Amino acid sequence: KSSKPGRLRDTHSEGKVMQDAFAVSFCAKNDLLSQWRAYGDEGGFSLEIYPLARTLVQGPDSEAMNVVLLRSPVGRQIVVRKVNYDPIEQQAEFRERLIATSKLLDEVTQELPDADATAVVGTLLTSSLIEWVYSVKDVAFAEEQEWRLICLPDIDHFYGGKTYKHYGAVKTRVRNGAIVPYVVVEPIEGLLPINSVTCGPALHPNLTKKAVTLALASKKYCSTVHESRVPLRTSR
Repeated sequence: KSSKPGRLRDTHSEGKVMQDAFAVSFCAKNDLLSQWRAYGDEGGFSLEIYPLARTLVQGPDSEAMNVVLLRSPVGRQIVVRKVNYDPIEQQAEFRERLIATSKLLDEVTQELPDADATAVVGTLLTSSLIEWVYSVKDVAFAEEQEWRLICLPDIDHFYGGKTYKHYGAVKTRVRNGAIVPYVVVEPIEGLLPINSVTCGPALHPNLTKKAVTLALASKKYCSTVHESRVPLRTSR
């Protein structure tokens, strides 16, 4: 699926954008008929990308932390989140994030003027909630077992300023007659961790597989290429 932006609005600033996020979705299951039908109207391709993050431990007394192996020139942070389809768990996590921010507000207001404290806490709350927004989905989509790579761009939003710090890093493309903004995500080093590519249902699967194999080799990838096992043939 393509990366695309979403918005979390600041209710105290007349609906102006408080924080954007760009996300790309991954499915834990490969070669699903529902995925080809929803996103592979022209056949499509399924890329197995692994790992997206690596667990690092700094020392024997340090906590393990997940470090995303990708970066973006527009982003201050990239995180990987598993999508939660349980409405009860979704509500509980949302409540926990609000409570944590409320406690932080009590602490910060003792050190900073009201306006500054509100701005700081508002920023932290927005960052926390935008991750939650991109990590929940209706239970009807549970079959997808989705994971999301979420990129939070650098935005100046203190004292009324809400502007991107790196506008040049935002690209655009046309999809279904609309202009869609997106950002480039690249590996920190080396090539993207593409383990394999599955070619979606097509009229000429053998030719498609050969073309993909040649394209990967030209970019120095050694990924394996498979044909979809789904007995569906597109009309294009």
